[in-house]
Amino acid sequence: RRLALQGTELANAQVNTIRLKLCKVAAIVIHNTRRIRFLLPSHYPYQGLFETALNNLNST
Repeated sequence: RRLALQGTELANAQVNTIRLKLCKVAAIVIHNTRRIRFLLPSHYPYQGLFETALNNLNST
């Protein structure tokens, strides 16, 4: 939460809230030797927040 969600609406959220909004998603996870891809549904309401969290994690 401190690294990935800083500056977002979930920056001070409880772990259960983060789990419900970001982790419990009907997504397809594709991984190979070099990268992991998340294919999110087109109507996922927190898609921008999910991308922000991933970008924040990649920048650290």
